[in-house]
Amino acid sequence: MNGDTPDHDQKSPLLPLHDQPISPKSLLSLQNFYILLGPLLAGLICLTVKLDAPSSRNMLAVLAWMFAWWMTEAVPMPITSMSPLFLFPVFGILTADEVAHAYMDDVIALMLGSFILALAVEHYNIHRRMALTITVLFSGEPLNPQILLLGICGTTAFISMWMHNTAVALMMMPVATGILQRFPTGPRSDVVTTKFCKAVVLGVIYSATIGGISTLTGTGVNLILVGMWKSYFPEADPITFSTYILFGFPLALFIFFAMWIILCLWFVPKGSGPTLSTYLDKSHLKRELDMLGPMAFAEKMILTIFSILIFLWMTRSITDDIPGWGALFNGRAGDGTVSVMMATLLFIIPNKKQPGEKLMDWNKCKKLPWGIVLLLGAGLALAEGVQTSGLTNVLSKALDFLEQVPYLAMAPAVCLICATLTEFITSNNATTTLVLPLLIEIAKTMHVHPLLLMLPGSIGAQLAFLLPTGTPSNVIGFTTGHIDLKDMLKTGIPLKFAGIVVLSVVMPTLASIGALENLVPEFLMYLMYKVHVYIGGARTYIVRGHSKNFHPNTRARKFKVSFSYHIMQITVLFSGEPLNPQILLLGICGTTAFISMWMHNTAVALMMMPVATGILQRFPTGPRSDVVTTKFCKAVVLGVIYSATIGGISTLTGTGVNLILVGMWKSYFPEADPITFSTYILFGFPLALFIFFAMWIILCLWFVPKGSGPTLSTYLDKSHLKRELDMLGPMAFAEKMILTIFSILIFLWMTRSITDDIPGWGALFNGRAGDGTVSVMMATLLFIIPNKKQPGEKLMDWNKCKKLPWGIVLLLGAGLALAEGVQTSGLTNVLSKALDFLEQVPYLAMAPAVCLICATLTEFITSNNATTTLVLPLLIEIAKTMHVHPLLLMLPGSIGAQLAFLLPTGTPSNVIGFTTGHIDLKDMLKTGIPLKFAGIVVLSVVMPTLGM
Repeated sequence: MNGDTPDHDQKSPLLPLHDQPISPKSLLSLQNFYILLGPLLAGLICLTVKLDAPSSRNMLAVLAWMFAWWMTEAVPMPITSMSPLFLFPVFGILTADEVAHAYMDDVIALMLGSFILALAVEHYNIHRRMALTITVLFSGEPLNPQILLLGICGTTAFISMWMHNTAVALMMMPVATGILQRFPTGPRSDVVTTKFCKAVVLGVIYSATIGGISTLTGTGVNLILVGMWKSYFPEADPITFSTYILFGFPLALFIFFAMWIILCLWFVPKGSGPTLSTYLDKSHLKRELDMLGPMAFAEKMILTIFSILIFLWMTRSITDDIPGWGALFNGRAGDGTVSVMMATLLFIIPNKKQPGEKLMDWNKCKKLPWGIVLLLGAGLALAEGVQTSGLTNVLSKALDFLEQVPYLAMAPAVCLICATLTEFITSNNATTTLVLPLLIEIAKTMHVHPLLLMLPGSIGAQLAFLLPTGTPSNVIGFTTGHIDLKDMLKTGIPLKFAGIVVLSVVMPTLASIGALENLVPEFLMYLMYKVHVYIGGARTYIVRGHSKNFHPNTRARKFKVSFSYHIMQITVLFSGEPLNPQILLLGICGTTAFISMWMHNTAVALMMMPVATGILQRFPTGPRSDVVTTKFCKAVVLGVIYSATIGGISTLTGTGVNLILVGMWKSYFPEADPITFSTYILFGFPLALFIFFAMWIILCLWFVPKGSGPTLSTYLDKSHLKRELDMLGPMAFAEKMILTIFSILIFLWMTRSITDDIPGWGALFNGRAGDGTVSVMMATLLFIIPNKKQPGEKLMDWNKCKKLPWGIVLLLGAGLALAEGVQTSGLTNVLSKALDFLEQVPYLAMAPAVCLICATLTEFITSNNATTTLVLPLLIEIAKTMHVHPLLLMLPGSIGAQLAFLLPTGTPSNVIGFTTGHIDLKDMLKTGIPLKFAGIVVLSVVMPTLGM
C-alpha cells in the first residue's frame, strides 16, 4: 500500500499477482489433450461410423465423449455427469426435458435419504461409540490380535452397509489409528507391531469397500445397478432393498472372511498376542468408551430411526404370499419413499440439547455428495439414451458372436475386467456407469439373465484393492503412513481373485432368490420418467455464483474484486463533479439491480453490501455524524437490498421464483408455448425498471433531499474513488473470460426462440434444446478454460461448486411435484368447482388483490420460493374459474411473492442490510410500504398489456 516493492519471502502471496502467459507448450499439455479427446472421438464416430439410424450413431459418439472424459478425468466427474443435459439435445437423442427427468428417480431419493441419516450418525459420533463397543467385545483377555482385527474390520464393514464407503473410512480411520498410537514407532518399533498396524489400516479400508457390497445403500454402485435395471426393464420386478441383501450380504460375508484370513496370514501370525498386549489392553479401551458417557437422547433417537428404516426396507416386499407393507400403497411406495420419510423425522424431532434445536438442520447437510447424485443421474440418462436412440439393437447385433461363450467363462472375465478398470478410473461409480449398458447387450446376445452379467460387473467395479488411487478409501489408508504400495499389492491381489472366485460361485444361485427369479431379458419396453425436475435452469448457478473467486490475492479480495472493478467504474461514472448524491445512489442501486438480473438476490446483496459500506465508511459515525450523512447511509443500504430483489424480477435466472413459475406453467400446460428466457424478459425487464425507478424516487424523497451534495462531497470525492479504482488494477484474463462466457450465454438465451418468422437457433435442433441446455454447456466451459493463474488450473473446479444452493433445487422440484400431484389426483377439478363464485369478479380487481396477498404472505413465510410454490396451484384454478389466461394471475402471484420490503426477516437480503447497523425497522417500513404499493400498482397497469 505504501508503494514499496514487497520482499519475496514466506509472507508473499501464494498465487501470482499477474496472469501467466499461455505458452505453446502449456497448450500441448496432456490435460488439454484429454479435454479434446472426448469431442474428437465423437466427431470421428459421426464422420466414419455408418449405422442404420443416425440417432444410434450419435448416441455412440456421446458415449465415446463421456467415457473419454470419465476415464481421463479431463473435467471434474460431476461436470461430465451433467454433460448429457446438453449433449443429448444437441446430438438429437432426447429433448432437454426428457434428459432432465432422468436426474431424479426413486433410486436417487433412496440415496439422499440414506446420506442424510449417515450424516446424522457422523454428527453425533455414534460410529465411534459402536467401534469402541465392538472392539472391547472382541479384544479378549488375554489379547487375541486376530479376534481384535476381526472386531475392528467387522465394525467397519457393518457401518459401511448403511453409509458411503469413503465416509466410513474417514470416520473409522481415526478410531483405528487411535488404537495403533499406543504402539512404539521409529527405531523402537518391532516387526510384530508394525505388521499389526498394516493389518488394521488395510482391514479398515478394505472392509469399508466390502461392507458396501452388502446393501443397496452401502455404495453408489449398487444404486446405479438398480437404477439401470429399472430403466432397461421397467416391467420386471424391481430390485428392492430386501431382495438385494439376500444376495449381497452372503457374498460380502464370504469376501470379508477371505480378507480377514489373508490379513492374518500375512501380518498377524500366531504368537503375536503377548507382544501386542504389552501396549494394548482391554481396560484402556473401556476407559475410552466410558469417556463418551451414556448415550444421549439424540443418539438413541437416530439409532431408533435407522432401525425402523432398515425394518421398512426389509419388509416392503417380502414374498408373493406375504407381500409386505408396500401392497398397502398398490406399489406406489419405493425404498426411496421411506428413506426420505425417515430422514425428514430428523428435522422434526428435538435433540434435547438446545431449546428448539432438532436432530438435524440443513446446514449439517452441506456435506451431501451431490457429485454422486449427478453421476447416478447421468447413468440413468445414458440408459434412457441408449434405448431411445436404438443403440441397444445395434450393440445386440454386433455381439452375436458371444452367443456360444459359456456363462461360467464369461462372468469371471467380466468381473476381472471391471475389477481392473476400476483401479485406473478411480471412481467405481464411473466404471459401473460405463460398463453396465454394454453388459446388458452382451447378456441378451448370450440369452442369459442380464443380472448374471450386470452383478459381476458392478461387484467387480468395487474390488479396487491394489492401488492407493483405486478408491478414496485407499487414499485415506495410504496417507496414514502405516502401509505402502507393496503392502496393498501383497494383500490386494489374492483378495481381488478371492472376490472373483466367490462371485463366480455365488452367481449361479441367483435364480433361487424369490423376487429375482421372474426377471427375464425380454422385458425391454422403456418407461418414460415422470418426475419433473427443472435441472437446466437451476444449473445456471454454476455460471452465476463464482465469478468472484478469481483474484489471486487475499481471501477477502477473492470475494469482491471480480465485480468490484466494474462496480467502482460505475460508481465513479455516476458520482459526478461536483458530487450529485441522487445520481450516485442511482449508480449504486442500478449496478446492484443489473448484477441481480443474472445472480441470486442473496449472493448479490452479500457481494454489494461490503462495497457499499466501504464507500459509507468515509462518513463520520457516532456523535460526529450529521443528519445528511446518516440519511444517505440509510438510502444506500436500503437501495442495495431492494435493488437486489427488484433486479431478480427482470429475468428467469434472477430468482428461484421465476424458475418455479416456468416449471409450473410447463407442468400444468405442457401443450402451450413455453415461457422462454427471451419472452419473459420482454415483460420482466420493463416491470422491474418501473419498480426500480419508483424505489429510487422514494429513497431520494425520504433520505437524499436536494442540497445534500456539498455536505457529502466533504467526505466523498471523485478523485478518491478513481484512486480506489486504479488500485484494483486491470481486469484479469479469468474475469474477461467469465464475462465473455456470460455474454454468450445471455445471447444464446435471448436468441433460442425469437418470433414465428425468425425462429432462432433452437429450430436447428427441432425444439429439443432448452435454456438449460446452453446453461449447462457454457458452465462446462468454465471447467475447461485455464485461468492463467497457475499451470493446469481452470476457471472453476468442483470444490468451488460446494456453495451451490441445492436446497433451492429441491424446493423447485417440490413445486413441480406438487403441480403434478394436484393434476393427477383430480384436485384441480375440486378446486375449480369450489371457486365458481369468483367467475363474476373483474380481473382488474383480482390481479392487485392476488399481488397484495402474496406480497403480504412473503413477509412472514420468509422464503419467496415457498410462497410461490404454495399459491401458484391455487391461482391456476382461480384463473380457470374466471375464464382468464392463467398467467394473468400466476404472474401477479409470483411477482408479489418477491415484494418483501417491510420486515428484516422478509428475505435474506433484508437481513444482510439490517445487520449493517445503518437501518432499523422504522426505515424499512417507511420505505417499504410505499414501495410495495408502487410495485402492486405498476404490476396492475402492466399486466393487461401482457397479451401484446
